[in-house]
Amino acid sequence: MKLFLAVLMMAVAASGAYLETDPAKSPGVSAPPVPPVRPVPGSMLPALAQRVTIGVPQRWSHLTFYPLELPSRHSTMGILTLDQALQRDQLAIREVGDGQVSRLAVRNDAALPVLLMAGELILGGKQNRMVRDDVLLPRQSGWTDVTVYCGEEHRWRETGGFRSGQTLSAPALRQMATGGATQDRIWSTIGEQLDAARVETPTASYQQLFESPELQRRLDACVAAVRPLPGPRTVGCIVVRHRRILGGDLFGDPDLFAALWPKLCRSYAAEGIAPRPPIDLYRKHLPPPEKGMAQRFLVDIARARFIRRGTAGIGKLWKVHGAVEGSSLEHFGGVVHAGVFPARITIQPMPRLNSEE
Repeated sequence: MKLFLAVLMMAVAASGAYLETDPAKSPGVSAPPVPPVRPVPGSMLPALAQRVTIGVPQRWSHLTFYPLELPSRHSTMGILTLDQALQRDQLAIREVGDGQVSRLAVRNDAALPVLLMAGELILGGKQNRMVRDDVLLPRQSGWTDVTVYCGEEHRWRETGGFRSGQTLSAPALRQMATGGATQDRIWSTIGEQLDAARVETPTASYQQLFESPELQRRLDACVAAVRPLPGPRTVGCIVVRHRRILGGDLFGDPDLFAALWPKLCRSYAAEGIAPRPPIDLYRKHLPPPEKGMAQRFLVDIARARFIRRGTAGIGKLWKVHGAVEGSSLEHFGGVVHAGVFPARITIQPMPRLNSEE
């Protein structure tokens, strides 16, 4: 009996010690590792999010880029980008009929699939356009209608053939596009970014933001500053501004990520430059972001909900919902590209009280 009481008292004491050393409350004690998340049936993004590791961060101004790397290098997809296909004269783009604001006809003449990424700008025609969703055009595709947004509100007249703007929209617009925002909201956000960057353009062309000399200089400086990216095993990145995640991109192929990296880097840098918020002295003293922020973002991706949506091209397009939102285009047995952002917080108005009650 005495032995039993002694064992019981030791167990109670150990329990109390455990409660007093809660790792979430004690400084200097690491939280326990997050258990693996079971991949969602059908979507391959959760498995990729758990497979990648976070490399050495690169910093420029208030931005921190966390590279996402695979354990070993492999490149098997063989996909052309929009710019590569146009440079090889293997991609044709035209208006649909006499012109539709929200649609373009695209034809891939290459022997490889071509990726059109959500947020890429296509210039020319009756007005500049922005691709709405990731689309993977099959080789020798024939004419395919692709959904787009207008990126130039005050022009509707022919100015010649289409060409690439070699530009990817800032993350805020990319997130709106993959979320199916209205055209008015896209125009409004473009206007806000142009005003914030003090860029004047008679047609409200979003491309002019990236062609302004001052912004071009700063975007080039960002690309040069994070030059170690991309590495041979890098397939994506998560970008933090101050201590707020702007978003993340994941690819199944390091070569495809490397080809699109200059566009991606400038896209995130533009988000960090264009808004120009009022000077906040407190922000200057904020500690740099921690690797744990990127790790938690990957966990949120793995735990997200996935809903299958239609696509104009080949593969499967999944919309991502949960603590993060965005989309994942998948084909060839893996993720072609996923663009994911922190979920927007929707503030619901308080119900109006009846004054008679």
